[in-house]
Amino acid sequence: MIRIAIVDDEEIICTRVKRLLESYSRNKGILLEIDTYQNEKMFISDLKYEMHFDLLFLDIELSDLTGIQVGHWIREQLKNEWMQIVYISGKDGYDRQLFSVNCLDFLSKPISLSEISRVMDRFITLENRPGDVFIYQKNHVSKRIFVSKILYFESVNRKIVMITSTERIEFYDKLDEIEKSLPVQFLRIHKSYLVNYQHIQQFQYEKVVMSNNEVLPISQSKRKLIKDKQLEMEGTVLNA
Repeated sequence: MIRIAIVDDEEIICTRVKRLLESYSRNKGILLEIDTYQNEKMFISDLKYEMHFDLLFLDIELSDLTGIQVGHWIREQLKNEWMQIVYISGKDGYDRQLFSVNCLDFLSKPISLSEISRVMDRFITLENRPGDVFIYQKNHVSKRIFVSKILYFESVNRKIVMITSTERIEFYDKLDEIEKSLPVQFLRIHKSYLVNYQHIQQFQYEKVVMSNNEVLPISQSKRKLIKDKQLEMEGTVLNA
């Protein structure tokens, strides 16, 4: 499911964009959850309280703040680089300002279904890039994290504990399924541990030392495989 916000102080624009997105959803068979806002401050308030959106359609000419200001707040204050922003406006001449916010696209009013379809197709293509990010569900919300920030996953009963460079995150999933979704740099050293090769500080016969100095066991049945993988990965690095 893709969570989308539409922020425009004109109700007619919010309604039109929502209907076009619903039409795209029906045509493509893709589940969308769409929220509309006619007040940018209410939208910002929801983001502060950890409301999550994957994609934002944001009008540039708003009541109090400009869409450019809202975009900068998302990137700089909220530190959110994941949310894709599509600006909408009845005017031109924003090119340089839009570039500074790192937006996905710009749509001119009136907006057509073909334009919505183009933007959504592009968004879905970018979201499906393999290897860049890991996507997981927590409290029924889809969240994302750069693969490079993940040190390892641990399976604890029915939960997964994900250790990153900055935090510990728990969610429900299966380690086998997570392993399938990750690039080859992740090594299954034990039935309960899946580790990021890039964060292994030291290999030993029975264990690995991670970049945060944690020591994780290599199960007996995995030792030869992990040794072979280590040699393979190091050979790849040396030949790069």
